[in-house]
Amino acid sequence: MKKRTLVLFAAAVTAIVMTGCSTVETTSGFNGLGVTERRSQPIAHINARVTGAFLFDIFPVFCGSVNNVDKVAAFVNTVSLENTMGLVSRQARGLGATKLVDITSYQNTYWMWYTLLLWKRQTQVSATAIK
Repeated sequence: MKKRTLVLFAAAVTAIVMTGCSTVETTSGFNGLGVTERRSQPIAHINARVTGAFLFDIFPVFCGSVNNVDKVAAFVNTVSLENTMGLVSRQARGLGATKLVDITSYQNTYWMWYTLLLWKRQTQVSATAIK
């Protein structure tokens, strides 16, 4: 009984760990403050993240889809600064923005020791969309 429970727990943990994700979050809550010295209208602050799991830090297993946000792409490496910036740009254009300011990016890779074989990569881009 204990062995079966342990196997089921290990399978659940593996299923959770082996997923990729991509998200885009937007807020337009500037509390009445401007975002640049020039007269411009802030539309939204956009934060996009693409995450993936890689076998031996080389082969993509599951990564966040850049074409369909909140979906998973299997065996395709979508975790890059270019793809994540593309998510931010598409979101900004969709909101009617003409420019992006205050762009920041973050990239991280680390070994998921409890899986023994997988590494997790993440790329994140944040920007403020303006008119």
